Amino acid sequence: MKALTFIEFYKENIKNVGPAELEDNILACDKYFDFVSQTFKPEMIIELFEGFEIDNLEKFGVGYFYGLTGITFCKEEGEQMCRHYFIKSIITYELFMPTTLNDFISDCQRAGIDLELKEKFFNI
Repeated sequence: MKALTFIEFYKENIKNVGPAELEDNILACDKYFDFVSQTFKPEMIIELFEGFEIDNLEKFGVGYFYGLTGITFCKEEGEQMCRHYFIKSIITYELFMPTTLNDFISDCQRAGIDLELKEKFFNI
């Protein structure tokens, strides 16, 4: 399942829903909101999303890689930064550390990185 921001998940589960399904879908939205509202930690990338590998980069911090996509976390001038980049095209997005999992998903979407939730998280 593609990782969605809360707003995307809400729109998919509430629009065009009949009264019989509405209550169940609202409960699903509540669960998803709790899930994506978690405080973000970089190690969540390996735990939650398909295909990422970890690489400890001593000089720069920690990197997570999926194919030609990389996400690194490092400290610069006292601020923890998050970099999303595509190795193939050398496009880099520098962002502050996400506060919540929802922030991380949204940042990846802006950087053009599609995240796939691991199967065990499909029925959150």
